[in-house]
Amino acid sequence: MTSLEQSAAASVRARPGGRISSGAVRVLAWLHRLAEAGWATTAVGTWAFLQASVVPGPVDGVLVPLGLADPKRAWRFAWSALAGCTLGALAAYAIGALAFDTIGRSLLDWIGVATPEVEQFRARFKDKGLWLVLLSTLTPLSGKLVAIAAGAFGVPILP
Repeated sequence: MTSLEQSAAASVRARPGGRISSGAVRVLAWLHRLAEAGWATTAVGTWAFLQASVVPGPVDGVLVPLGLADPKRAWRFAWSALAGCTLGALAAYAIGALAFDTIGRSLLDWIGVATPEVEQFRARFKDKGLWLVLLSTLTPLSGKLVAIAAGAFGVPILP
């Protein structure tokens, strides 16, 4: 156990509900080891890809601590996050385009969304899809859900 893990583990034991905190400490210690081993840029890009495509959670949770730990490489981390997010959004678009009619419809039926509602949303998305995609970058709308919907409803990748 590194000194970072030991000091964090000591502070976690004093708090109730330490399981979540100890998990966070393990993740931060893992990120620290990645940074020391030279894998931080890859870790940021990989997490950005996963976050943009299927995994919930902000990439900032990885990018900011690593950027603060190694300010000389912060721009490299940022470019890696940008590349990962872009590729992840394209993967989410492909998920929507390729899997919506088979898996997506089944999931929507399971949660109680009727086919007429989906078709109404499809018509709205076809009409204003580009604006919804742009708006999702400035608001709390989930980018991955918008990218999946854009793929499912046929919004072109390039306008």
